[in-house]
Amino acid sequence: MYKRTIQCLEHPNHVVEAQFPNAAAFEKVRELKEIACGICGSTKVDVLPPSTRVNRGSEGNLKQVPKQLRSQLQQLREFWQALKANGEDVGDRFAKVARAIDEGKEEPRTIFGDANPQEVRELARDGVGFGIVPPLPKLDS
Repeated sequence: MYKRTIQCLEHPNHVVEAQFPNAAAFEKVRELKEIACGICGSTKVDVLPPSTRVNRGSEGNLKQVPKQLRSQLQQLREFWQALKANGEDVGDRFAKVARAIDEGKEEPRTIFGDANPQEVRELARDGVGFGIVPPLPKLDS
């Protein structure tokens, strides 16, 4: 999986991670200018440089990670724990279930799951409320 971080130029706080099957697929989509903000759907976006990998070292802890990053990782971990405790994992049916909830066809509830870039663009275009939560990083051991 080839991942890139996308930042909306219209709403700089809209920063999402996009996944592509491989680098060639990413370059093709980029060439065609089909990359859009996963939150608002704007095509005015910037592709940020790849993020830095965190290496835990031989001790298997985060002592070498800067304090601010440790705090942010802890906040993200707590958010995911709360989401998993209080939400329903709908897997790859996320777009379908989110749309059904928005249209009143299903009971309103907190859900999480996966959506491909096309589904994300369609949900944003149609005004279906959703957010994109970055995954927890897998730290090297």
